[in-house]
Amino acid sequence: MATLRRQRNPVLRDSAILVRPHPFNCDAWERADVSEFGPVAVWPRQRYTPAAESSRTSFFDSLYYSAAVVGINTSAMIEAAILGMPVLSLMTGDFAGTQEGRCTSDTCCPKTAGSFAWHDARRARRAAGRRAARSRDVTRAQTLRFVRQLPAPARHGSPVHAILVEVFERVAAAGATGGA
Repeated sequence: MATLRRQRNPVLRDSAILVRPHPFNCDAWERADVSEFGPVAVWPRQRYTPAAESSRTSFFDSLYYSAAVVGINTSAMIEAAILGMPVLSLMTGDFAGTQEGRCTSDTCCPKTAGSFAWHDARRARRAAGRRAARSRDVTRAQTLRFVRQLPAPARHGSPVHAILVEVFERVAAAGATGGA
C-alpha cells in the first residue's frame, strides 16, 4: 500500500484498495489500522464461512467491481481471471515456496513480476488513452486463454470429482514410475 501511494501516476496513487483476507486468516487484520494509506478498506475483518451465501455474494462482488486483483498465491486469483479481471502478483522471497513454477511471460495468468515497478508501468500504460483499450483487450484475451486451459466439468463431460480422481491417479502413477 505504501508503494502504491508513492506513485506519481494519480490513477495508481489515489486508487481505492480493498483488502480481502483469507477466510481463515483474518486475525492479523482484525484490528489493523490502515488509515494512513487513504482510501483502504479491510473486509471482512473476522473469520467467516466462505460457503455461506452472503460470503459468496460479497466475494463475487468484490472481484467483479474491482479494476484489478492483486494476490500472492490464492484461488481468488483464478476466480478473478474467470471473471475476466486483470490479475497481478508479486514474486516475493517470503512466499517463494508457494510461488515457484509460476510463469512470468505475458501469456499467463496471473501477471507476475519481481517488483511493483513492473506492474506500475503496465497499469500506467493501461490508463493512458487509446492504448488503454488495446491493453485491456490483450489482457482479456490472455486471461481467456488461461481460463480455457482450466479443467471445466462441462467441457470434459464429467463432474469435478471425477476430473480430480483422474488427475490424482495420473500423479500417483507418475510418482510410482519416477515420471513427472
